Amino acid sequence: MISLTLKNVERIRRKLDPILYEEAMHILVQDVAQTMANEARTLANERAHDTGKYAQSFVAEVHGMEARVYSTAGIVAQVMESGRRPGARMPPSDALAGWASRHGFPATALYVLARAIGRRGIKAKWIMRDARARTLVKLPAFIETAKRRIAENWYGG
Repeated sequence: MISLTLKNVERIRRKLDPILYEEAMHILVQDVAQTMANEARTLANERAHDTGKYAQSFVAEVHGMEARVYSTAGIVAQVMESGRRPGARMPPSDALAGWASRHGFPATALYVLARAIGRRGIKAKWIMRDARARTLVKLPAFIETAKRRIAENWYGG
């Protein structure tokens, strides 16, 4: 999981009546989280496309002023993000069965595939890291929109 921090939020909270900023800030947090999840889905489709289930596994949860973006794919997400170092223990052969059959490998090749992954590793895809970077580029526009909403509330617009 990678987090994004919005600086100065506490300063805004202390200076303004919550009714002026709460909705705008909640929308800001929702927009940032949803954008990061969408970017992760896009990157997963580009870099790790097989069945599309991994790309669909990205979730954005918003609770008040906090958001969490993550994949429900468990160990698959960890391997896709960080890769697997060469020389590590080989993965279980049965974990590769679905992928191997979809890509034309016979069932007899599962051990050979697992051994090759153990020896060579798997290159990291850096999906969440890059989704975060893409989202940070868009963050100033989200902040400007939130500022505009707060100003509209301030001036009664």
